[in-house]
Amino acid sequence: MRLSIPFLLTFAARADWTDWRGPTQDGRTDAALPLHWTETQNVTWKTAIHDLGYSTPVVLGKQIWLTTAKKDGTDLYAVCLDADTGAVKAPYAQVDGPVRAFVSDGEGGWFIGGAFTHVHGLPRAYLAHILPNFQPDPNWAPDTDGEVYALARGGGRLYVSGAFDIIDYH
Repeated sequence: MRLSIPFLLTFAARADWTDWRGPTQDGRTDAALPLHWTETQNVTWKTAIHDLGYSTPVVLGKQIWLTTAKKDGTDLYAVCLDADTGAVKAPYAQVDGPVRAFVSDGEGGWFIGGAFTHVHGLPRAYLAHILPNFQPDPNWAPDTDGEVYALARGGGRLYVSGAFDIIDYH
């Protein structure tokens, strides 16, 4: 089964949507979104995505991130799309659990958080840094003891929230 992701034209002129509930964490936007659309009206592009959709898209700059999963839930992927064309940027970041949060590292890569324990087979408990080549950063592996629900970056720091007691960075 393939998932088709329609992208609304008016949202293409968007502000960033950096979390599953949006930039203000309340599921609201000030953008003037259409009330109606069809297969062609108010749609900029459509892209077929492998397997099943598993998340709310996250938009930052010219990238759209979402997660997909095989029907049996054995493999999950963080998928990046080009916001202008809908083209899938490959390869996917393969994770073994849901990705709940994405935030840019400011240098073309991303920090991801969620309920996963491995990224591309490397141990990464609930928190990982994905480099611009879509591979996990081999030098960044904090040890987190619970799920990550939200990420933010500012002032050269990464802010992490979730159901954990510690983040131990070696």
